[in-house]
Formats: sequence, C-alpha cells, structure tokens
Amino acid sequence: MVEGTGRTLATRLWEYTDDPGMKDMLSYLIARDTMHQN
Repeated sequence: MVEGTGRTLATRLWEYTDDPGMKDMLSYLIARDTMHQN
C-alpha cells in the first residue's frame, strides 16, 4: 500500500516539474516502486 502511494505521488510530481534532474530521480523512484509491487 505504501509503495502505491509513493508511486502515485512521484507520478504527480513528475507531471508538474520541468527540471530534468528531478524527472530523472522521480522516474527512478516510479520504476523502483513498480518493480517492488510486481
């Protein structure tokens, strides 16, 4: 449950930011949380 919440938050932040470094970090977090859920 916590991973799903973190992934949802990271996805929302990814959509709102234009900073490439922040997008890289968030995409890593989204991929990590997705892998843990599978």
